[in-house]
Amino acid sequence: MNHEAKRIHLQKLIQDVRAEALEVSAGASVKTTSDSHNKIMQKVNRWTSQLTMIERSLHSDEGFLKVRYGNPRKLSFPAKQSLNSHLGNIAELRALAAELNAAISDLIGAMTGDDLAWEALAKAFKKIAEDGGDDLSLTGNDVQELTAIIEQADPGAPGPAGGGTIGMPITNLITMAIALFVILTRKKN
Repeated sequence: MNHEAKRIHLQKLIQDVRAEALEVSAGASVKTTSDSHNKIMQKVNRWTSQLTMIERSLHSDEGFLKVRYGNPRKLSFPAKQSLNSHLGNIAELRALAAELNAAISDLIGAMTGDDLAWEALAKAFKKIAEDGGDDLSLTGNDVQELTAIIEQADPGAPGPAGGGTIGMPITNLITMAIALFVILTRKKN
């Protein structure tokens, strides 16, 4: 496939991913148990594998140029121009591949959306309210689930994956809300 065909193919993939993200964003977030989630994830997997193949092809093209042209210092002026043109084409395709990768990430972000995280958090608060707030001991799985829910609600903040602690403002707010809820329910009794 030549440069123009690859460029057109990447642009088409980017348009498809953005169209899918727009459809998901227009509606509510896609629940992970729904059929539409599975269909979208199949598309995402297909797009991701195509992106991987394109990146491999670009890496191969760069290797071919290194073998074909060898040391750029020993090239004639037209050969240098040809090499620079090929490298420019590869750089353009790499930029489009990065744009496709970002579009796929945006689609996945739109699928998991904030409302699912808040919905899960609301269910957790409801469970605490139904239990009366007396037993707030958390198992290891509960802590991991709560951490994942909070990180999903505030994806821009640093979390344990980044090596830090979950000391983000939304976590402090939620912790304070749980503590106030427990204090108020205990004073009631």
